[in-house]
Amino acid sequence: MSNPDHDSEGSQPATPTSPSLSVGRTAMSTASASASPQDYTPPPLPSRKQSATTNASTQFIGHLPIAREEAIKTFKQISDNWYQYKILGRTRELLESMICDCTFDPDFDDDDVACGHDSDCINRLTQIECLAGDCRCKGYCQNQRFQKKQYAPIEIVKTEKKGYGLRAEQDMARDTFIYEYVGDVVNNNSFKKRMRDYANEGIQHFYFMMLQKDEFIDATKSGGIGRFANHSCNPNCYVAKWTIDQHVRMGIFAKRNIKKDEELTFNYNVDRYGHQAQICYCGEPNCVGFIGGKTQTDADISTMDELYLDALGITDDAVLQELKGTKKKKGKKIDDPDFMPAMKPVTEKEVPKVVQAIRQTQSKKMLFKLLTRLKMTEEQAPLRQVMRLRGFSLMKNILEDYVSDMEIVALALQSMLSWPLIVKNKVEDSQISIPVKLCMESENENVKTWAEKLHSHWETLELSYRIPRLPRRERPVEEEPEPEPETEPAPTLQFIPTQPRNHRTSSYIEEDRDRYPVKRHRGPNLQFYTPYVAPKPNPEEPVVPSLPSRIELVKQQQAELDAIIAAAREEKAQAEAKAQAEAEAEAIAEEERRLKKERAKAEGGGGGDGSSSKKRPRDRDREKKERRKDRRENADKEALKEKKLLKLISPVVVKSMSKHASAIGHERFKKYAKELTEKIAEREKKSSAFQENKLDSLSDEKVVKIKKYAKEYIDKLLRKMDSKPSRKPSSSMSASTSATPSGLGGSPIVGVGNTDFSCATS
Repeated sequence: MSNPDHDSEGSQPATPTSPSLSVGRTAMSTASASASPQDYTPPPLPSRKQSATTNASTQFIGHLPIAREEAIKTFKQISDNWYQYKILGRTRELLESMICDCTFDPDFDDDDVACGHDSDCINRLTQIECLAGDCRCKGYCQNQRFQKKQYAPIEIVKTEKKGYGLRAEQDMARDTFIYEYVGDVVNNNSFKKRMRDYANEGIQHFYFMMLQKDEFIDATKSGGIGRFANHSCNPNCYVAKWTIDQHVRMGIFAKRNIKKDEELTFNYNVDRYGHQAQICYCGEPNCVGFIGGKTQTDADISTMDELYLDALGITDDAVLQELKGTKKKKGKKIDDPDFMPAMKPVTEKEVPKVVQAIRQTQSKKMLFKLLTRLKMTEEQAPLRQVMRLRGFSLMKNILEDYVSDMEIVALALQSMLSWPLIVKNKVEDSQISIPVKLCMESENENVKTWAEKLHSHWETLELSYRIPRLPRRERPVEEEPEPEPETEPAPTLQFIPTQPRNHRTSSYIEEDRDRYPVKRHRGPNLQFYTPYVAPKPNPEEPVVPSLPSRIELVKQQQAELDAIIAAAREEKAQAEAKAQAEAEAEAIAEEERRLKKERAKAEGGGGGDGSSSKKRPRDRDREKKERRKDRRENADKEALKEKKLLKLISPVVVKSMSKHASAIGHERFKKYAKELTEKIAEREKKSSAFQENKLDSLSDEKVVKIKKYAKEYIDKLLRKMDSKPSRKPSSSMSASTSATPSGLGGSPIVGVGNTDFSCATS
């Protein structure tokens, strides 16, 4: 996110494994990756000493000429990201967990309560934007800045040494959303190819930002004006990653209060650009003098985002200054042997910073220290806050991303063991039990032990009943209300609530705030809205609700809830009774058919007069036809059951073997995958579930067994291939590699899925 003419502060690209977001420019000689600004999430409020330093070093560039028209010609301006594939940029958050619990009453609450900066909105704290159709604050919601493109007023200017830059056109409050960083979202292979192509074309300055693992935003040829923000060792902005609906997007935010005419900058942290250090022209008192180079890494405290320092509990100014170092004295690194900050339990106030840091970091060392702080925490209040901020979903991602790192996995499992759960709903909603059950099959005894303890603890909890949420749907477009005739304003009536505020509905607010003219109070950062309500005629007799009416209303609501629960139970009982009746009727019909056949056989074989002997050939023909028909029906049923079984097992097998597809080859991969699937299916045919045609679901234990079986199968196959590299696999080899591994045991396996095998393996 730098400007193309900022040659002296341009930097070399980072590797795709950069532990942070990636953005910046590089010289042509560099071959891979992008810059890595560490400023992702809202930093802490500056101390008095920090504020004094900031004010003393503030750089104003109001005298520089505006160069918007000239800068826009250097690239193609777009308003939204372009995605190379539909699967890119997708969030890992579950849709059900993206709805906040905020409520807003315009007659009683302050405007900031509607998902504002200080509202304690769970979505805002976890950097997720509310959706217009889901948020209960409706049109008053202040957490839709990306969707509404509520950008701050900025301008492109021509600097003296750094090429183009960005300037604030008015005062901005801390955490103001300045601009979204947009461009082409590409995968890792396209990212590397573009780097080579740009170098061959003679383009010296690249604009890459790491969006997620193996996903990058490229704003080199098409993007937004946010790409022109320059680097500073004492920046006034930071870059943050937010989730909007089903996508992850990047934005630039104010790190502190910004004055008009200040240059907008952030810390590139360009350690991953390459080994060639470049001179820094930021002009700040704490400037380290260069960007990048062999000695500057992602572990440097001097380039580390304040978010991580706060999450580690390092807040003392004197300690920070010593750790960061100066031009004359080298700073510390997180992996230095003598860098051992005192780890303390997390306080409730620190929880949002710690959770944000764990979400953002891709550094194993940083993650280990943050999980250590969580493990040390025993106080209930901060642990409840961790669970509220979607802690289980966070731990699920950690267990999946670091599945081969036993140290991190064990630490995450130990951390969750002390979380004060009362019911099991959060465990089920986050699906954390899936990776935990896989850990129970681990060969590492430490991981296995902690996973079993955690799973046993969760099994003692119960699920609380919740009324299912209505499916999401598009809101219909409503017509504008007709203007009402002017009337005299009615006298103000005192409103006495009939129930607690959190339980009140907003049905009396008949229309969205966008339906009416509004008065906007503009501050330096936020916009507050006061809806205009048309005057209503004076009521004849104002009715003031009394205490008994409130009690009756609560009883009515409880009765409605009980009725819903009773109706659900009755419907379930009726369905079970109907199924049982159908099964009994089928059994009776089958018994009647059997008796009928026995009587027919007895009549046919019991001798008789001449007339009965004449009927025997017709009876035998009819019996033969019935037997053939029964055999065909049974064969069709067996074929359908077998096909259904293959559909259930094949996705698990293919997914388990897919990471070895390149080593085996496409055709042989299909062959061995099909062979393994059929072998597992043959074993499953012996189960009672298959015989009774009840093979509709898959337990997690069975999935684990299939994966373990597939792993042993492919390992044995690869060993065979390595021992005979010049020989093509023969049928005997296929047969030998199909031997049953010990991990499957003798139990039948039940699969799950709905993918046709022919599609999954091809």
